[in-house]
Amino acid sequence: MVKFIFGRELTEEDEFFDREDYVNVLLSYINRRQPVAILAPRRMGKSSLLNYIKIKLGNEYIVAKISLEGITSIEEFADELTSKLVLEALSKSLKMRTKNTISSLVASLNQFLGSIKSLSIRMQNLELYIDRYSLFKENKLKPSEILDDVLLLPQRIAEDTGKNVVIMIDEFQKIRVLKQPFPKILELTRKRLQESKNVEIIVSGSETGIIEEMITEAKEPFYNYFKIERLKPFDKETSIRFLNEGLKGKCKEYYEKVYELTEGIPAWLNLAGLIFERECNIEAILEDPNVEIELKKDLDGLTKNEIKVLKGLAKGNKLSEIKVSNIYRVTKILKNRGLVDKINDEYKIIDPILSFYLKK
Repeated sequence: MVKFIFGRELTEEDEFFDREDYVNVLLSYINRRQPVAILAPRRMGKSSLLNYIKIKLGNEYIVAKISLEGITSIEEFADELTSKLVLEALSKSLKMRTKNTISSLVASLNQFLGSIKSLSIRMQNLELYIDRYSLFKENKLKPSEILDDVLLLPQRIAEDTGKNVVIMIDEFQKIRVLKQPFPKILELTRKRLQESKNVEIIVSGSETGIIEEMITEAKEPFYNYFKIERLKPFDKETSIRFLNEGLKGKCKEYYEKVYELTEGIPAWLNLAGLIFERECNIEAILEDPNVEIELKKDLDGLTKNEIKVLKGLAKGNKLSEIKVSNIYRVTKILKNRGLVDKINDEYKIIDPILSFYLKK
């Protein structure tokens, strides 16, 4: 049964609706060891899809899902990958499903080595890594001295456990932030991933223009490395079926209008479902405080000119009718952010709810 959820990712306790075509394609890529990039604007369900893939892979693989959102330093990147990957490796090695028990083992990075030895688990590569990582955490090694070890950690864990490793990196485009202290980090990351024979990688990103540039332009280190899969909204039939299954027919006369309003974006369909559980009111969707909270994330950090272009597009204006200097540079920034796209030779705001919001 469909349970409406808004504002968080789906977990293994939640039912995953539809998307089986994407799931089967992604699983086939993993089996063929084909790196894949999932591109989609925010609210399409990328993170939830990755969570579901992780569940489907079961115990056959060691799967670590990390996000680069908010990562601004090599130290933070190393901590994120190390903690998630070692936690998963220990969990699979101990054959335990109790998250609290496992979490207690990795509460402190400096206790990893003692925990492993006390449990009589032979993980030679991981032990050597933790020795070096402990020195790094004690400021006895520089980030540049540990980066190579961090990037090779997935392969070393695969060798220790005898299981292939799947690394899922959400908001992958944020890795470019790390180019300032380490200009060659992208080249090094690709090199180490290609050398890792037992590691599969899936990346995703909501700043679609940036991540697409990273993997399709010949000058970029990840050129021609990833297979691209674009996660699309639900079509009309699927959207109506989703609402009908969750609401059991309640407010049925409004389902088509909801699709027209949301254009099948899963997050907004979930919000509509939650509202309709209380009342059959289309206007209540746009008036819900969660809408403004969510859309402010889209607009955060935009310049006045970028906002002006978005407002013009929301009103149905063409770019030539919007009086902003360097209009095409501004539009490229908005495209990179995953807010607008070129459809039939005209630029359009991707999220229809954002258009409604800006019209106000």
